[in-house]
Amino acid sequence: MKPPIYYLSHRDTLWLPFRREITDPLDPAALGWPARFRHVANLQVSSLEAAYVLTQHLDRAWWLNPGVVLHAESRSTSVGDVLVDAAGAAWAVAPLGFVQVAAKDHSSPAERGEDQGQKNRTSCSSQKIKPRGGQDVSR
Repeated sequence: MKPPIYYLSHRDTLWLPFRREITDPLDPAALGWPARFRHVANLQVSSLEAAYVLTQHLDRAWWLNPGVVLHAESRSTSVGDVLVDAAGAAWAVAPLGFVQVAAKDHSSPAERGEDQGQKNRTSCSSQKIKPRGGQDVSR
């Protein structure tokens, strides 16, 4: 069985105003979601953590990694970039982990007609946050 697809969107500029502790869903307006973002890739991976690792320039350009369907060459994934999971939940990359972007509906690029087959130091006590560390990030 194939892992789910995550839709990766990079912000048009790097975004750093995260507080050290985030316990509530992130306000999409504060992040500029989705207006200031560009859909850069679809990722076939098992988790948010795996998606983050997959989209880092390590020994080669991240878009050359297996499991990536590239829509636009881009930098490595950074704080403030957004991943939309198969259930439609949007997750912003935080300094340590991920924080959910508040909204009832985050349509995927495919649902918006954009997918055309083109080439913590956060508070983990909140159920809206997923940590990056301590989990298997295998693809």
